[in-house]
Amino acid sequence: MAQKYAALSYCWGLQLPHLKAEASTLSKLREGVSWYDLPKTLSDAVALAAKIGCRWIWIDSMCIVQDDKQDWATEAAKMSTVYQHALVTVIANSASCCNEGFIDKPRKPSVRLGEVSSTEQGKSVEVYGRVLYDWGYHRGGPQSHMIQYTKWRDPVDYRGWTLQESVLSTRYLCFTSGEVQFRCQERKACECGQHLYGRLHNTTDPKELWFETVEEYARRRLTRQSDITVAFKGIQHMTAAKIREENMTCVSMIWLQPKLTSFSASSLLWFRNSREDPAYFPKGLPCPSYSWTSVNGSFIHSIPRQLQNLKFPTRCLGLDVEDTKGKELDGTSIRLLGPLYPATLAIPEPAKPRPGTNYLGIERVELLTALRFHSSFCYIDGPMKRIPISEEMGGGFTLARAEFSNLEESETARYSNKIEETPVFVLLVMIGGEDERSGEGLVLARSAESRDEYQRLGFVTLTNYEPHFPRTPMQEVRIS
Repeated sequence: MAQKYAALSYCWGLQLPHLKAEASTLSKLREGVSWYDLPKTLSDAVALAAKIGCRWIWIDSMCIVQDDKQDWATEAAKMSTVYQHALVTVIANSASCCNEGFIDKPRKPSVRLGEVSSTEQGKSVEVYGRVLYDWGYHRGGPQSHMIQYTKWRDPVDYRGWTLQESVLSTRYLCFTSGEVQFRCQERKACECGQHLYGRLHNTTDPKELWFETVEEYARRRLTRQSDITVAFKGIQHMTAAKIREENMTCVSMIWLQPKLTSFSASSLLWFRNSREDPAYFPKGLPCPSYSWTSVNGSFIHSIPRQLQNLKFPTRCLGLDVEDTKGKELDGTSIRLLGPLYPATLAIPEPAKPRPGTNYLGIERVELLTALRFHSSFCYIDGPMKRIPISEEMGGGFTLARAEFSNLEESETARYSNKIEETPVFVLLVMIGGEDERSGEGLVLARSAESRDEYQRLGFVTLTNYEPHFPRTPMQEVRIS
């Protein structure tokens, strides 16, 4: 688009826009829409765009035909480009819906601290202080301890789609609940003038930025969980352009290469943390188990900044796709070759309610490897089920992910879910530390239908008694 235009990043809210592009409204929209007929958030954005000299503004609800699946798929794939090429993105951060507006919302830049008496003139002076908020790119500052992390989140900060809209924008005006913020490729500015503490916006390392952005994205929510890949695709493309490592491929949002490095190994080694909110596996979601896109919930990555002498015994042999040329590599299985340790996994007691919440805590997981280690900590990705293996496949039992339609169903099942000791495997991905005593890997379960196919169940850290890990045969596994 040759013309200068603005773009809007906002929340639709539960009350959907009464004016949106649909097959039945296209002709009316083409005739023109009165500014007074627009929802308040949209009319605020149009007025602001006009004031800064933009004749055009891109608004998703009016520029994508919402009831046309083909048009939606085509335009959704290009949305990242829309925000990259906009003259400015207007972020209605503080508006929870399209009818709320954001320009005239009251903000409290200062608070009254008290009065100071003046003995010379017999008068008192009111003293006010500037409020230091951690909204927007101040989040991560001295006021936003992790326990209060959600305190400094505006409505837009909970939406999955809006993350790449701000990250990819060359410049934006963000209307937070505390102040207006500006960011471009050269500088950041705000009304309060405090230092910029937010890590997400300060790092220049594309690999570090990837992990921090992915973890921020996982804390957000999507109306349709099937959008989890497309709503992050623009950030993937941006990262691919900045990373310069040989034979690097991103498949289902996991970075892989034949010989793993710290970056690609950490990409595989994501895990659920006990401090995070509960997660579940959405039913029917076509995402492979090795990818975080298969989980609805937050997580973190294992980034071995402190470990020395890192080694990566596992290699990536390839992807199970017929033709990767010109195609997005999503939903495929990967083939890895590495040390595979037999183990058993059990959950002796169901998860217990977490104090002060409506959700359950993390289950106590017992993971025992055939080779004894000094310690091991296992983090499972979500609820599991124990299923029988047919006699033709050797008999016995294995584990598989338990899929549900929503979090409430998943939590109900977890409340009574106990898992007896069941065979699993540990694939050692990374070794490090003094005398190579520490290791990290994936917990895998063999498929009940195929001897060669595995499913990821979780993440494990291992510490060995003796220097160097015990040798075990290298085995090929296909994870889907």
